[in-house]
Amino acid sequence: VAKAHLSLHEGEQAKQCALGARELFEKLENEDGIDQATIVVENAKVCPKEPKKRTKKIAPSPTLATTAQQDEAIPHSNSTRSAGRGRFSSMMESFDSEIKAEKDAIKDAMEKQQRREELLTRSSPQKNVPDQEQRKREIANSFRGTAGGQAQEGEEELPELKLSDVLKHVKPDWKEKDVCSVQDKLGMIGIGSPMDLYEMLQSVGVGGINTRLKQANQKQLKAETLNALFVSLDEFYQRTSFG
Repeated sequence: VAKAHLSLHEGEQAKQCALGARELFEKLENEDGIDQATIVVENAKVCPKEPKKRTKKIAPSPTLATTAQQDEAIPHSNSTRSAGRGRFSSMMESFDSEIKAEKDAIKDAMEKQQRREELLTRSSPQKNVPDQEQRKREIANSFRGTAGGQAQEGEEELPELKLSDVLKHVKPDWKEKDVCSVQDKLGMIGIGSPMDLYEMLQSVGVGGINTRLKQANQKQLKAETLNALFVSLDEFYQRTSFG
């Protein structure tokens, strides 16, 4: 839009549009876009105003031919101006669509970041809340397949939930070597704990995890297995956070 204004010698409008675009590119951290917008701003500062068209005074002529030529010149000028406005309007609509798409992308990214922060806040352990700790112990025991959630007197606290516990809970038919193989596979894409797996499933989904496995030359996991893992982890973290 700024470039369109610039081509029409509308320096102030071009400058305002370019400043708005640069602010948007800065949020997107798009260095190329920032540079382009800055160039337009600088050009707009020295943009000459559209030169006024000098009109030639035509001496009155008694001939009908001269009058006819003058009459023909007016609609031609109006037609050219209308065509120019049409092209400018089309360019404006195109740029508006691009800006809207970029704003939607920024909004989507900010919403994902907010959900991630909320998740981390919910998942952080709360101290001095006995009922909360008891709940966590019970749910962790359900993953490990042990009975009872109350730790006996003198018994050590249950260790932190492991990724292998979750895998065995979702796929009880897997042998130890199968669990280790899947753990190694997930480790290749940065997943080393239940929380890592939960966050990545939330951010990129089942398809995103399999895409990363493929890029790491690892065999992909079944979608139903990943979905089952997400459901179990979601229940675990929701219950430990809200009870």
